[in-house]
Amino acid sequence: MKGKLLIIGFGPGSFEHITQRAREAIQESDVVIGYNTYVDLIRGLLSDQQVVRTGMTEEVSRAQEAVRQAEAGLKVAVISSGDAGVYGMAGLVYEVLMERGWRKETGVEVEVIPGISAINSTASLLGAPVMHDACTISLSDHLTPWELIIRRVEAAAAADFVIALYNPRSGRRTRQIVETQKMLLKYRSPDTPVGIVKSAYRDRQEIEVTTLEAMLEHDIGMLTTVIIGNSTTVVYDGLMITPRGYQRKYTLGADVQPLRPHERLRQEAEPWSLEATDGGTPAQQAAERAWPVGDEDDGWEAEAAGGAVAQQAAERAWPVGDADDGWEAEAAGGALAQQAAERAWPVGDEDDGWEADEADGAVAQQAAERAWPVGDEDDGWEAEAAGGAVAQQAAERAWPVGDGAAGVRSAARPAGGSPAPTGGSPAAAAVSAPAIGGAVAVAEREAASVAAAAGAAGPLALALEALGRVSGQGAAPAAAGAAVAARLFRQEAILEFAVSPGLAEKRITSAQMMLLAEVVGEKGSMEYTPHHQLLIRLKTADPDSVTKRLRAAGLLLAPVGDVVQLKACDFCSMDKGDSVPYLEQIHGKLGGMKVPKELKIGFNGCGMACYGAVKEDIGIVYRREKFDLFLGGKTVGRNAHPGVPVAEGIEPDRLIETIERIVHGYADKGHPNERFHKYFARVKEVEGFKYREPAAFEIENALCGD
Repeated sequence: MKGKLLIIGFGPGSFEHITQRAREAIQESDVVIGYNTYVDLIRGLLSDQQVVRTGMTEEVSRAQEAVRQAEAGLKVAVISSGDAGVYGMAGLVYEVLMERGWRKETGVEVEVIPGISAINSTASLLGAPVMHDACTISLSDHLTPWELIIRRVEAAAAADFVIALYNPRSGRRTRQIVETQKMLLKYRSPDTPVGIVKSAYRDRQEIEVTTLEAMLEHDIGMLTTVIIGNSTTVVYDGLMITPRGYQRKYTLGADVQPLRPHERLRQEAEPWSLEATDGGTPAQQAAERAWPVGDEDDGWEAEAAGGAVAQQAAERAWPVGDADDGWEAEAAGGALAQQAAERAWPVGDEDDGWEADEADGAVAQQAAERAWPVGDEDDGWEAEAAGGAVAQQAAERAWPVGDGAAGVRSAARPAGGSPAPTGGSPAAAAVSAPAIGGAVAVAEREAASVAAAAGAAGPLALALEALGRVSGQGAAPAAAGAAVAARLFRQEAILEFAVSPGLAEKRITSAQMMLLAEVVGEKGSMEYTPHHQLLIRLKTADPDSVTKRLRAAGLLLAPVGDVVQLKACDFCSMDKGDSVPYLEQIHGKLGGMKVPKELKIGFNGCGMACYGAVKEDIGIVYRREKFDLFLGGKTVGRNAHPGVPVAEGIEPDRLIETIERIVHGYADKGHPNERFHKYFARVKEVEGFKYREPAAFEIENALCGD
């Protein structure tokens, strides 16, 4: 039996704003998978479903688990706040499915259930700030390069968009909102209205209306959405209002309008319109007369002046149906072959465009374009290179785009060309193509399933034939279909992990450092941490080979985030290494385990405890062939303190079991993002070990106010 994936956006979090279909989908599911906080928000809708909950940065593992459970025949709900297709889980789940060769006809069923996104819920509380053209920009640079984000901020500011900022600030990301404000002030007045909403429609909702100049004086965090008004946005009675433009044509205070209904859409009533400013070309005017406009802002626009006869014939064949629906050919006159292809796939709805950027595209490109028509809004199959490199087109056909603004947003480089535009996705997975030397690139895993599904006579085979002819090698044999195309576009991931020379080893060799430098390269980063580790961040299309090379060099790799990590001393250069086997057992059983918040287990090999194990969440000190145990240490802050000494002289054969029970109890009973010392203080007793308040002391404020 095939399972089903229900990708659910449940809105801002209040029950009354969860759609009926979202409620039904949650209740009919066998498994609910989500971020800890989101699971808590919809707990009232749960009955006997299995719940899989994880912390921040675990989106990929949630998506993978959801797909595995669905493939096992279960109905799986993957939950996101807001709308699952706006910085949510929908795109990531589809990316995981693509990796597994999923097809709609044969694979698990997928249903994406829309929800109210933050821009909408926030706008409703502020008044009507999004009444005109608007955009959303996430300021999180964990998955998207900051250079790209700030360019988008600048473009939106220059174009006078209303801007909704998602993920504006976090505990670690504090500069991004400052840099964003600086950029906006280059294009907007300091008095531009700004709305700041925290926890919209939740218990701790806060609403502030301020100005662009003063916005940073207010509390902005990860639960905040910021809306920047445009040049016409006003504040009235504490509400942000962005006019739509009716005052240009209507007298809003009059009962009788100066323009009668049949006059309101005439060119002379809209002197700001495109037609009024340039008069339009004869061909365009004839086309406009043939298909009159139905309502305000409904445009049938041909951008190229004096379009060729073939283009005009194609335009007459598919008239426009509704507001903003355009059938646009950007290349003047368009080549006949391109126009024939355009006639074959008419446009279906608003903003749906089948666009060829270059006039007179190459025949191979046109054949490829005919093979994959466009399906819906904002769905584009775009070839940027003139005539399009055949190799790139073959790769693009291998991963067609399926829905509005969702799909493979590639950081691809055409053969011999320049990078194509990139787009974001919740998992920061991008698609990249290595340089294709000469003609045919060797393909990998992504192409195998595509080629098998396409068959020898399918579009892939046609593309391969074209590729062979262009490269001068003749038609590629059909048997090569499964071995060509994937390396044209390869999945590139941002890999983040901690590396050290070992649990007890603190010395790193020059060969290991050289290998790390080679692996990380100029675009990756190595960051030293206080935990005797290097934090590695790099982009790679083959993470397995990276980790294998590092492990083969004797380096210890560990996950980062809300997991169990061990921090040990050097055992006096192994002169006092009697307890190392116990350290290794704990690491093997608990290292990398998911917990509500990052959990450090400190381990010292003698009573000196010189590496500070007693200050960690769980501290273990080996002394006189037995172990002392400390729980609930706090390493940072003005009220930092060592852990509570809960036991002395634990027998070695009891240590592993004791630590396991403590950690598993915390994993099961800890609240989302609750640190271990707070958990210990809340539950008061862990595995028979009682909590005691650490010594408290008063700190008088300094004269400077710090």
